Amino acid sequence: MILPTVLACVSVCLCRAAAITARAVSMRRRGISDMDGYIQKRRRKRFLAALEPGYIQGFTLLGGEPFEPENQVELVHLLQKVRETYPEKRISGATAAICGIRDLAAGGVVHTEVTDEMLSYVDVLVDGEFVEAEKDLTLQFRGSRNQRILELKRIGKENNKNEIKAAADRKKTF
Repeated sequence: MILPTVLACVSVCLCRAAAITARAVSMRRRGISDMDGYIQKRRRKRFLAALEPGYIQGFTLLGGEPFEPENQVELVHLLQKVRETYPEKRISGATAAICGIRDLAAGGVVHTEVTDEMLSYVDVLVDGEFVEAEKDLTLQFRGSRNQRILELKRIGKENNKNEIKAAADRKKTF
């Protein structure tokens, strides 16, 4: 009983390996040498196509992880492409316990050479960790009263990128 199962698993693995190898050979023939880059490009195209319908108003970067330094470089390219393709779509983001607007500002712990550009594509940023004790389901775009809504698009148009740091120091909640 075990032998047919093992043979079936080996057969499936060999078929997958053969398909991957055949795809790689086909790509090389077409002049595509970077398989990972090719796959990323296809995923990006599918993502952009998913944003196309008129009823999709935009998308949101959630969880704080998008703002981790190792993720910013890839995401800034995606945000740029979204902004170029769909300038009317709203791009929102949310920080978390991992980082806040102070950490994203120049000199912050997660600020990189692409952070300012990344934030320039974000229209609205919900800043602050979700706190269960402050939970309020009547609030728009946020889950707890301690979180703030920063309209980065408005801030970016009226002031320079240093205003983002000043926004972090404001006590006013929108």
